[in-house]
Order: sequence, then structure tokens, then C-alpha cells
Amino acid sequence: MKETFYFFLILSSNLCFSQFAIVHDADGYVNVRNTPKTGNNVTEDNSISTQLYTKCFENLNQGAEIFEKYPALKNNPFCSIITCSFLLSYKEKDIQIAGENRLTGIATQLFREGNPVNLVMGMESFLWVKKENENLEDNNHIVYISYGECTNPYYLTRAAEIVNKQTELLIKQASSK
Repeated sequence: MKETFYFFLILSSNLCFSQFAIVHDADGYVNVRNTPKTGNNVTEDNSISTQLYTKCFENLNQGAEIFEKYPALKNNPFCSIITCSFLLSYKEKDIQIAGENRLTGIATQLFREGNPVNLVMGMESFLWVKKENENLEDNNHIVYISYGECTNPYYLTRAAEIVNKQTELLIKQASSK
């Protein structure tokens, strides 16, 4: 049941977001690529925002015991902002908490790497993000990531709240030292 739900979730997410294509590679892993559509052609976006949104942190251990409890989750690499966001869509609270903890861990690691991120949404937010990310030397070196247009599923909005809150906290802590 979980595997079917996860598959449906990925399909519905792909339909909601014209910016992102969810691709299954030969290993069975899910990859998310930002692919703005231009006419009949699809171009791959290798921007810093896409790289950080899909960057896999394999050293995450938050929620490992939860994944043992749910076999459908056990072999999935919940290691990036986008993939951990999917965990927030489950009704089981322990899975949601694992997703929240992983997202907090990812935001912390990105900050420590010198890549604090802020997730934004809205009409043509990807254009605003592209413009804002042209100069990463301003505004606390924040990399902005557009996760969707006008309407987004709750789990993505919640993921953005978690990541943005952690980034803001870390920036405040660093500036008070």
C-alpha cells in the first residue's frame, strides 16, 4: 500500500510542478530534475538552486529506525530536500517527524557548507529566484530555491517552513557571535 501511495504521490507531484521532472534511474532511485519547459523542448537546469534542492546527503541518520519499521521506505534514499519533503505527506506521525528532522539536518549541513537556502513559491518564482541567485555575495549568501508556482501540496509548503526556519535560526545565531 505504501509503495502504491508513494508512486501516486510522485506522479501527482510531477503533474503539479511544471518545473520539475521526477526520473527513476536504473538503480530504482528517484531523482528530481528542474526542467523548465520551452515549447516542445525540455532543458535541464543545472543552477545552484536545483543542485541544492536535489543534493543527496547520505550521512543523514535521522529517522533510520522509522524506515526499518516501514519496508516500503527502507530502500528509498530520503537524503535531499525534495525527497525528504515527500515524507511529510504520510499520515503516520513518526514518518512526518523523521522527514522534519531530516529537513532540519539538511538545512544545517547546507548552512555549514556556506550555502544557506530559502525555499520560495509563487507565480513565476523561478524567475525571481534566478535573478536573486545571480549575486550570492549579498543577503547572507542565501541561495533561493523555487519549489513551486501558485498552488502546492501541503507537504512542500511545510517542508519550506521547516528549512526556512532552520536557516533563519542559524543565520541569527551566526550573526550574534
